[in-house]
Amino acid sequence: MKHIMLVSAALLLFAGCVGPMPSATVTTANPVWQTYFKIAYDVENRGEQRKISGYVINEYGAAMSSVQVLAQALDASEQVLAQKIVYLPGVLPGFGRSYFEVGGLPPAPNYRVTVWSFDRIESDGKFPR
Repeated sequence: MKHIMLVSAALLLFAGCVGPMPSATVTTANPVWQTYFKIAYDVENRGEQRKISGYVINEYGAAMSSVQVLAQALDASEQVLAQKIVYLPGVLPGFGRSYFEVGGLPPAPNYRVTVWSFDRIESDGKFPR
């Protein structure tokens, strides 16, 4: 019985750490992303699949790390047909931009791209000499 309680407690703890999952209504883990970023993208036909490529533009002076982009294929009623999350490579500098690609999405009437999550790199207040 003790073992079952420990396993149950561990599963509940893990479930609480996972955070929100992307859906038609949950398109970001950080609702203020639009304060920091703009996204420009195109959808390219690749036979039976689509590729979304573009740039995440950092409109904030601080560098960002661990930036994740959520790309969603949507039906006519804005329901999610498919979705993928990809990391941007490296650090996105303040006022910089970074290229991304998300392949393997199905044909759809609409697509949506958002910043799923990111970490802001805070300055230590020291300036280089």
